[in-house]
Amino acid sequence: MKRKIIDHYRKINSNKGKAEVRITHDDSETDGDWLEQRVASKSDKNAHDQIENTELGMAIFDCLGNLPEKQAEIFRKKTIENYDTEAICNAYDITPSNLWVIIHRARKSMVECLESNWF
Repeated sequence: MKRKIIDHYRKINSNKGKAEVRITHDDSETDGDWLEQRVASKSDKNAHDQIENTELGMAIFDCLGNLPEKQAEIFRKKTIENYDTEAICNAYDITPSNLWVIIHRARKSMVECLESNWF
């Protein structure tokens, strides 16, 4: 029984991260026509999405300006510019665990700022 439970949860979790495709039959259409519902692709963006992304980007950089200087620099390098952890630690003479504490605090501050200023 224990193995069956483990297998059940493994099966459920193996489907995570995959795009879901559902095919439904619409009775109002002619018999045999099938509609495919799909996850929106990146190429399906419209002008509204682009404006919203621009506004979000401006809000993110405004909130980034509210962080302490060192915290903002480290957050920008790690999250936005994708610097390597080791490179950041060497540049600021900090440990990897200290880096992750700084990143965590910056993320919390960014979330609070974005919730009050953008959402």
